[in-house]
Amino acid sequence: MNQLDQMRQFIDAFKGEEHSLLAYLDLLNYLSECMDFGPPLGSAEGREVLRRFRDLNDRMERYIEMQVAIDASFNPEFKARYAHLYSSLFELESRMLLAHSSPQFTCFVGCGSAPLSLLLFSKRLDACVFGLDIRKECVDLAQQFIAHQHQTRSDFDRHKILFVHSDGAVFDYRTSRNVLLSASMPAQSKRQILDHIVGTTRGRRIILLNRIPVGIGTIFYEECPSFTEFGIVGMKHLGTGRTGLLLATEMFEIT
Repeated sequence: MNQLDQMRQFIDAFKGEEHSLLAYLDLLNYLSECMDFGPPLGSAEGREVLRRFRDLNDRMERYIEMQVAIDASFNPEFKARYAHLYSSLFELESRMLLAHSSPQFTCFVGCGSAPLSLLLFSKRLDACVFGLDIRKECVDLAQQFIAHQHQTRSDFDRHKILFVHSDGAVFDYRTSRNVLLSASMPAQSKRQILDHIVGTTRGRRIILLNRIPVGIGTIFYEECPSFTEFGIVGMKHLGTGRTGLLLATEMFEIT
């Protein structure tokens, strides 16, 4: 059975989030390795199956984020494998960041309710980081997530991870050294945030990391144009890296 048939079988046999965790993770791993629309995913049939899987993916992500945030004992095997997926993204972004800046005072805009990226930045780089989200319920759950993580491990300082309930398009970024934008944010919101950062931090150097969907990722996330297309004065493109999770991260220096 090929992976397209496995994906179709997963969709047809779906019995609820709790019973489908490991099968879901297997498919997510497969898609992260494929990255692009090669056969059989590039066919009309393959794209239709991907769209059906996307709808279940949205359900799974909401369920996982909620359970990880509120239940410290939630499925340890799944949590370990899920965190491993994020590790490759973290390794890429940390290398990019350390080549041009310090990881201290990094703001993650659109952090969501299970901010694994913030946890990795704080734990592995001993950085003071803060998560920003326009949704109050996400901020509350993110705080629970970090509190639960600290109950089961002591390898990070929970006081170095802060959360703010705010709209990224009005937030004061003048105390931030680096800003990371989530791939799940709408393209219009990202442009508003970019214009706000550029307009309010003139004279200060800020490193901006922008996660964008690529390849198969454009099925799961709203397509967002590269910031290189905007031609903003005072913003220099430092490079773009790509790993799994269907994403690329582009880095800019704003002065």
